[in-house]
Amino acid sequence: MPREHIVEIWVFDSTGAPVPGARIWIRAGPPVLRDLTVVTNERGQSFLSLPEGPGLEFVCSAAGYSQQTLEVAIEATTETVTFTLGPDD
Repeated sequence: MPREHIVEIWVFDSTGAPVPGARIWIRAGPPVLRDLTVVTNERGQSFLSLPEGPGLEFVCSAAGYSQQTLEVAIEATTETVTFTLGPDD
């Protein structure tokens, strides 16, 4: 069984300000994790407990911002995932 890690997720705008209420979900990865969704708090922060493994595709969206996708391998050293959202086009 893969080891679980607590991953801290941060979402900021292009000026470095936190983005509260941003939704983050896993679009690609093991079936049990797909569509798992969290929402950032007032500090633009959230947490997920995830198993070690390659190729999780995280998607982040928030009203008024463009959507961002990141591919992340969860390893023993993975502690944070940071999104920087630009303005919606």
